[in-house]
Amino acid sequence: MPSNAIQYQQFLIIRNIRLDDSRYYLCTATNSEGHASKPVHIIVHPKPHVKPTVTLPPSLQGTYGTTITLTCNVTGYPTPTIKWYFNGKALSTKTNKYEIQNATLAEMGAYTCEATNDAGTSRTDAVFIVHGTAPSLTTTPPQSVMATPNNPPSFTCRASGDPTPTITWEFKPFVGTTSSTYHAKLSPDHTTLTLPNITKSGLVTCTASNPFGRVQASSSVIYTPAVSMVG
Repeated sequence: MPSNAIQYQQFLIIRNIRLDDSRYYLCTATNSEGHASKPVHIIVHPKPHVKPTVTLPPSLQGTYGTTITLTCNVTGYPTPTIKWYFNGKALSTKTNKYEIQNATLAEMGAYTCEATNDAGTSRTDAVFIVHGTAPSLTTTPPQSVMATPNNPPSFTCRASGDPTPTITWEFKPFVGTTSSTYHAKLSPDHTTLTLPNITKSGLVTCTASNPFGRVQASSSVIYTPAVSMVG
């Protein structure tokens, strides 16, 4: 009797039946009056090959900068091999899960999961969308600022958004080019700009930007040079 077969009372139980379990089995019954036997022919048929089925949610969403796992549900026999594609380009992942780390706008697009066995090939597509929030200014510099040699102007600009916006500054004189004595001082988080050696009037512009957009605010700097008193 095969190693995966056991007898329980009048029953023969074959666990995890295999193709090589196909054979004749002899059932024998015995009592005080004698015995009787009867052969039983068990035929094990191969498991039918089944073309893969593949399912993905049609729309996948994630937040900018987070890790997202795409899961492709695959069935079929024999066990299918899996391939992933992004906008038609093959990816290296061979399992039913594809991980996107630190998701950016570059990862937005169509992802395809393809499963293949000797019964055929199936594939399905899903569109992945990355969510975020465009910058919005929460603190802006005043529309105009008076500046003198002893009163250098200072400006503050703050913004909200997801991901956190980057703050940049620009100063353009109204006339000519920037003076050689012009130097800017920035706070560590770049939200505050000070012009300690300004010598010209001009326009200061704060720009807050992230991958979802940009927003600006400007301030006019009116510079008044020191007046020399002639006696």
